[in-house]
Amino acid sequence: MYRALYRKWRPRKFADVVGQEAIVTALQNQIAAGRIGHAYLFTGTRGTGKTTCAKIFAKAVNCLDTTSPDPCGECAVCKGIDEGTILDVSEIDAASNNSVDDIRDLRDETAYLPAVCKYKVYIIDEVHMLSTSAFNALLKTMEEPPEHVIFILATTEVQKVPATILSRCQRYDFQRITADKIAGRLEYVAGQENIELDHNAAELIGRLADGAMRDALSILDTCAGVSNTVDEALVRRMAGVTDRKYLFEISDAIAARDAVKALQEIAALRQQSVDMRRLCMELAGHYRNLMLSALPGGISVGEDGATHQCNEDIALMRTIPGMVVINPADATEAAKAVEAAIEHEGPVYLRFGRMAVPVLYGNDYDFKIGRGTKMAEGNDVSIICAGIMVEQALGAREILASEGICASVVNMATIKPIDEAMVIAEAQRCGAIVTAEEHSVIGGLGAAVCETLARTCPVPVIRTGIKDTFGKSGTAKELITYFGLDAQSIAENAKAAIALKK
Repeated sequence: MYRALYRKWRPRKFADVVGQEAIVTALQNQIAAGRIGHAYLFTGTRGTGKTTCAKIFAKAVNCLDTTSPDPCGECAVCKGIDEGTILDVSEIDAASNNSVDDIRDLRDETAYLPAVCKYKVYIIDEVHMLSTSAFNALLKTMEEPPEHVIFILATTEVQKVPATILSRCQRYDFQRITADKIAGRLEYVAGQENIELDHNAAELIGRLADGAMRDALSILDTCAGVSNTVDEALVRRMAGVTDRKYLFEISDAIAARDAVKALQEIAALRQQSVDMRRLCMELAGHYRNLMLSALPGGISVGEDGATHQCNEDIALMRTIPGMVVINPADATEAAKAVEAAIEHEGPVYLRFGRMAVPVLYGNDYDFKIGRGTKMAEGNDVSIICAGIMVEQALGAREILASEGICASVVNMATIKPIDEAMVIAEAQRCGAIVTAEEHSVIGGLGAAVCETLARTCPVPVIRTGIKDTFGKSGTAKELITYFGLDAQSIAENAKAAIALKK
């Protein structure tokens, strides 16, 4: 029997999970350290990998091969869990098993030791569907759980889960998977399945999936059932969406206040059986894809003074849902970032400085939204920076090198979404982080780094930036020194961060 792609390519190991790097790292660290909790809550939109990660975690804690926090996938336990033949791991659908009697039966089962595994793992999907009495029964068990029992609760509506349950769980929020990561996974799957998938088609599916890998694989499966060659036109036809030119024609008619033409275009699309709901979503996305730019941002505006200096813009823009925030380091990266913003589906905020900086990248530089770039290697401390501070960070590295300290320098041009995997890797390798930004220390790059590490890999972090104060009038170079953003100040902060290492 044919297996749907979303079932066939469901991740079996942590390494196969796409778009949830921070969560995967945290779970692996817990397993490696032997600090396994008794209750977890996985929340997020559908298709983001909640139940998949729950099942992988269940295999990992019970795997007979203890050399890695990842399940081996080959031992009897791993294979048994995958096949559903090991009863120590139970997956329960709370939508259809939501009564107090169902939970009481589960509670009675927990009293018995596992038959094969080290732990009994209960994965309760859509846990928010439990009745009030069922939640109360579950709470009793979670308050005093047997040592051999692990609960993993999954939900798309965390607000419906009682606070008493939430307080007893380790919570992990699964993010919508970005369109480019979905596209990359689809291209891999298509290659394995001998499906000719056009890159533009993969990107379109990534956008249509709205952050859900399962939906993306289903769309690919549908298209591949029509033709083994999947291009953008086929995806649009099967998904019931418009070609982009229609979006421009409709928006141009609206801008010209030509209601007749706009309605004629929509009527023509309806006649072609285009899904009107999809059309509305695409049109909304079309209007949402605005590119904002700030020139200049920060204190580098110089003599114009505090009234013209914007040191809070990144923090403000980070709070806007779906907003991408980019602070390029040089002219090359700025040009590449503009190109990426044009292609990106969604709003983008580009932040530029006025201060002259050297060109750090060649024309072959491959800029990608959400990816940091390593400027220099080091193991003692990592300097994570953005914008005009990249030059200062490289200068700080030279100062530290003269004192026998080897610093890593990372250009984190995309502040939202931040490259969490790189931040975590730097923290794990160096054990100390310094951030450097021409922005307030509140809410900017430093805050984004701390938010990432607080839940995954806590290490000493010292933030280099403008303290809780307004700007001053002066030349850009004078202000860089005055606010402690120069290379020497970054170097001193790096030494202070190293001193805090355990």
